[in-house]
Amino acid sequence: MGLIDDLRKMKRTVDRTVEAVEDPDAELFQQWLARLIGEYVRGEISATEFEQELAKHIDDPNAGIEIIVEAFTDVDAATATAVATEYQSLSDLEDTDQARLESVAGIDPVTADLLLERLHQ
Repeated sequence: MGLIDDLRKMKRTVDRTVEAVEDPDAELFQQWLARLIGEYVRGEISATEFEQELAKHIDDPNAGIEIIVEAFTDVDAATATAVATEYQSLSDLEDTDQARLESVAGIDPVTADLLLERLHQ
């Protein structure tokens, strides 16, 4: 998967997240979220830092997991929510193994492998 595909996925994820947030300036929020995802992807911030920053604007403890799962894979929102329900935090997801991830509804071996690869780059 190329950089352009990754950026497109991240944009779709950001767009879906912005739709769920009631913010007077959604465009600024969208830019902020894209920057935050980028910092996490590049390893500039940890999973904990990502979730702490996100929690300042989104009152959903599973939002960080859902956003990253959607940004890193082609899964739908329902599958991302299922992953978020299985794991306590983004750090927990980073520490998971393939078998546990594949036990989540909607996650096949290829998707699990892709997600784990992206989480550990």
